[in-house]
Amino acid sequence: MSKIQIDHIGIAVKKIEPLKKVLTEYFGGVNLDQEKYKEYNLISQMIKFDNTNIELMESIDDTGLIAKFIKKRGEGLHHISILVDSIEEKIAELKQEDYEISGDILVTQKGDIVQKVAFLNPKQMNNILIELKEETVNESLSVWKMIDNL
Repeated sequence: MSKIQIDHIGIAVKKIEPLKKVLTEYFGGVNLDQEKYKEYNLISQMIKFDNTNIELMESIDDTGLIAKFIKKRGEGLHHISILVDSIEEKIAELKQEDYEISGDILVTQKGDIVQKVAFLNPKQMNNILIELKEETVNESLSVWKMIDNL
């Protein structure tokens, strides 16, 4: 079995700033980039700690995924993201045991980092949304490779 680690814990909040302040000022978290995901109608603020990250998620308006989540369940734990070596292999392994994936594998790219994510059906996970995450470096877009070629 390959080494698996928690990548981050996602927390649904009405407003990012109050919890961000506590996590950074009192617990030593470091703010990473804040990102807006218009397709999901949310703002994400990642807070880095030594051994994992916490993602604070705020809805842009009342129609967003996070707004609907908070209305139904209140603020709090939204998901746990687990970093895996191969998302396709992990999904195949889980499906052999009849675990279901909610939706498709989502692929995003930021710089030379390619991320693949998929979510396990929370009904099979004690109502906890588990995110599987794979990160790889796209060598063809690597800044260091471009510099080496100069």
